[in-house]
Amino acid sequence: MLRTLVAPVSLGLLLFSSAGPAAPQDGPQVIATVGGPIKFEPVLIHDVVGGTLTGAVHTHLTVYNNGFMTVAKFHDVVFPAPGTDKDVATASLSPAEVQQLQADLRASGAFGLPDQEATGADIPLTTMTVFRGATDAKAHTFSYLMGTSPYAAAQDVVDQLMADHFPGF
Repeated sequence: MLRTLVAPVSLGLLLFSSAGPAAPQDGPQVIATVGGPIKFEPVLIHDVVGGTLTGAVHTHLTVYNNGFMTVAKFHDVVFPAPGTDKDVATASLSPAEVQQLQADLRASGAFGLPDQEATGADIPLTTMTVFRGATDAKAHTFSYLMGTSPYAAAQDVVDQLMADHFPGF
């Protein structure tokens, strides 16, 4: 009885092991792309989240390499009058504007800024993630409470983008 059970199990293990691994042994394979059929990779994600004296704040901006942008906000206001301010908007950038945005972010130092070592009360946390805009792009994320130097230049890039494409948002 033992022989009849061992033979099928051994044969199954032999077939399984000879098929080879599903992925390379030294880690996942990275495929270099020149731009796949779907251009929809993030270039910038910018979040502002936290509590203020007037209530809770959450604003989220995403810019993609094809120029599509979306911004959403949810502000739970308690002062001066209770209420909820929420909205979503979209806009488009030209390919040249996307390249300029990436150049401006690079020039602002956004690809190398560390998290800000600051504390404060009633100040929402801003988190910025910048990407190269490709399928296997490395990203860099940093957070700050106050958009002072050296964070001011990166914040200015986002503020100008918002003013140009989402005025009054």
